[in-house]
Amino acid sequence: QKLIEGYHRWFIYHNKSIDNRIMILRLNAFLLLSFAQLIKAQNEMVTPCLSPSGTYTMKLNLEAEIGYYTIEECGDEVNPTIGMIVGETYSFIQEDRSNYYHPIGFAYFADGAHDGVDELEPGIKPRGSSSTCDETFTCPAPMYFLGDEYLGVFNNLEEPTVGDEDFGLDAYEPLFFHPLPDWAGMGTFNVKLKFDVDDFEKDIFYFCHIHQFMSGRIKLLDENRMQKQPFASDPIIPYTYDMASAFDQKCGTFGLGDFQLPNDQCYSTYTCNVPSDAKIQSFAACIDAMDCAMTVGMTTAATAESKVGLFINQMIPHHQNAINMAKALLKTGNIECEDLTEESDDCAMEQILWEIIGGQSFQIQQMKAVAGENNLPVVDDCIVSFDGRAVITPGGDGGDGGGDGGGDSGGDMGDGAGDMGDGAGDMGDGAGDMGDGAGDMGDGAMGDGAGDMGDGAGDMGDGAGD
Repeated sequence: QKLIEGYHRWFIYHNKSIDNRIMILRLNAFLLLSFAQLIKAQNEMVTPCLSPSGTYTMKLNLEAEIGYYTIEECGDEVNPTIGMIVGETYSFIQEDRSNYYHPIGFAYFADGAHDGVDELEPGIKPRGSSSTCDETFTCPAPMYFLGDEYLGVFNNLEEPTVGDEDFGLDAYEPLFFHPLPDWAGMGTFNVKLKFDVDDFEKDIFYFCHIHQFMSGRIKLLDENRMQKQPFASDPIIPYTYDMASAFDQKCGTFGLGDFQLPNDQCYSTYTCNVPSDAKIQSFAACIDAMDCAMTVGMTTAATAESKVGLFINQMIPHHQNAINMAKALLKTGNIECEDLTEESDDCAMEQILWEIIGGQSFQIQQMKAVAGENNLPVVDDCIVSFDGRAVITPGGDGGDGGGDGGGDSGGDMGDGAGDMGDGAGDMGDGAGDMGDGAGDMGDGAMGDGAGDMGDGAGDMGDGAGD
C-alpha cells in the first residue's frame, strides 16, 4: 500500500494534465489488482485436487462465454487447481464429447502460446532451474496419445529419448478440427505428463490450445505430497473466471442477464404464439433474451471507417447468439444421442450444437485478434431505441391502413387494396405508389404506427413503378 501511495504522489507531481491523471488511475487500478493478487497469494494456501489414480478426466462446463474445464475427479469446480507429484506420471483423458475443439496443453505461464509464453516442451527448461535438459531435448513435456498410439517421438517415461522434440501435439491438435462424428469415432484422446525437474518450485498450468482464457493451475508436490510452492498465485492467472447470472444458469447461456424483456432497445417479443407449457415458455424467454442481446449487439456504429471492422462488430454478436442458442438447447436435455457416430435426428442435432459452440467461439477469438492487430474496436456500439413499433403476430391486427398514394401519375391501389389477410397487414389507400414524389408507404402502413418510409422515398420517375 505504501509503495502504491508513493508512486501515485510521484506520478501526479510529474504529470499534471487530465489525460495523464486518467492514465494514472488506470495504471493504479492495474497495480492494485496485481498487488492484491500477490498479497492474497502470500496469505492463503490452496489445497490442490490430487487424483489418487493419477488420472484426470477432462470435461467442459459451458456456463461461461467460452467455457471452462472441469475434472471428474475434482467435482464441479471450473478450472480446479490440481496436484502433480514430481517424477510421477499423470493421464489427462479427453474422451467426453464436450472436449471437442478443446485440446489440452501445458505451460509455465497461463494461456501458453496464446500469450507467447513458455510451454512445457522438450527444448524449454523451467526458468531458474539448473537443469541442462534444453540441450538434450529432455525437459518435461506432455506426450499426446490417440488410444494406445503415441503420436510423437520424445519420451520421458519408460524409454527416455534424447535429441527429439516431437511430443505429438502437431498430430493431436488438428484432430480436434475434424467433424464431430469423425472425432468421436477416432478413439480415446489421452495426454500423459511427467514433470521430472527437481529444482523447480513454481506452479505450472493446463490450458486449451484452441481457446484462450481457460487456464487452470497445477501445484507441484514433493514425494511427501507437500507443495513445493504453497502460495496460489505465482505465476498469477491475469484474469478472473466468468460468473453466469441466475438467468443464464437457468438457460444454460452466458451474458443474457441484462437482456431479459422488456428492453427499450428490443422488440416486445421475439417468440409468438407460445403455448401454456411451462417448459416451452421458459425456453422461449431464454430465446427472447438471446435475440434481444443480438439485436443490441448488432446495432453498431461504423466509426472505424473499416469494412472489416464493421463485419467483426456485426458478426461477433451474431456468433454469440448462435452459441447461446446451442448451449440452451443442450441444457434442456431434449437431445438424446448415445453414440455420436450413429445416424439419427438427435445425433445430427447434437453434432450441429457442439460444432457451433466449438467452432464459432474459436472464430470469435480469431476476429477479436484481427481487430486487435489492426487497431479496430471489438465493440462499436450505438444505442437505437425502438419507437413504439408493434410486432405483427400471425392473426394479429395489422392496422387500419392509411398512407397517401400521391404521385403525378396516380396509381392508387384502391381503398383497402393489398389486404394481407383478415385484419393483418392492410396496405391502406394507395400504398406502394412509386410515381413522382410517391413511394410513401404511409404512417403505419404495415400496422399501427409501424414503418413510415418517409414522403418522397423511392421516386422511380414520373409515373414509373406504379
